[in-house]
Amino acid sequence: MPCGGRSPAYGELIRNTPLLLQLFFWSATLHALHSPRQELVPLPGVLLTNRGLSSTAIHFASGFAGALALATPLAALLAGLALRRRGWSPRVATGIGLAILLLGIAGLALHGDIRADLPTLRGFNISGGLSLTPEFSALLIGLFVNASALIAEIVRSGIQSVPKGQWEAGRAVGLGNGQIMRLIVLPQALRVITPLMTLSYLSLTKNSSLAVAIGYPDLVNIINTTANPTGQALEVIMIMVAIYLLICAAVSLAMNRYNARQVLKGLQR
Repeated sequence: MPCGGRSPAYGELIRNTPLLLQLFFWSATLHALHSPRQELVPLPGVLLTNRGLSSTAIHFASGFAGALALATPLAALLAGLALRRRGWSPRVATGIGLAILLLGIAGLALHGDIRADLPTLRGFNISGGLSLTPEFSALLIGLFVNASALIAEIVRSGIQSVPKGQWEAGRAVGLGNGQIMRLIVLPQALRVITPLMTLSYLSLTKNSSLAVAIGYPDLVNIINTTANPTGQALEVIMIMVAIYLLICAAVSLAMNRYNARQVLKGLQR
């Protein structure tokens, strides 16, 4: 069975340390970086300094160009789905969708409606591009690393929950490992993965409130600032509770609809 064994060491490390401690680590790491004159370049167009993360930004010549750029991926997706419904092979439908997407982006770039703004060093600071503060960068990296470790463990355990006989049956009819995973194992594993993924997404939403510990002005910090001068602490807390309830309810509704339409489809037949 290709997907066995224990979880990776980084998964054990991330899952067994508090998220707050991880946020403190990433915040201290980013603040300990060099000044803009000694920036780190982990990827082309991406700069890391003690003033945060700077990356390439995309600018549009007009609002119509921005709307067209957003509509191009949607058109490519709808075209691929339409071809799939008409019986075209997944590879051909995906290829045509990607071709539409690339042609749309190339057309916007050649017409001058879209351009890339690279971050550059000017004087003692970095200008241009998209800049993220060290606090927001630490929050983003910390939540991403923590959630990815948890989700990787959920997916691994879901795949391992499928009996080995399913792999043997797939090989018996001449399927490769990739086809067995896509056609046999994943549809069954999703019945285990999806409910746990819902819990993971809800935890990610609520864990974002820890941003106040590293100095990022998130919802909790803004509401606290509002409550101090007004003295209406209870009312402000109820507003914060209502906001988190609405966000979590929206996430739960979306995941439950996905679970009903995709994961339980085989049980309804």
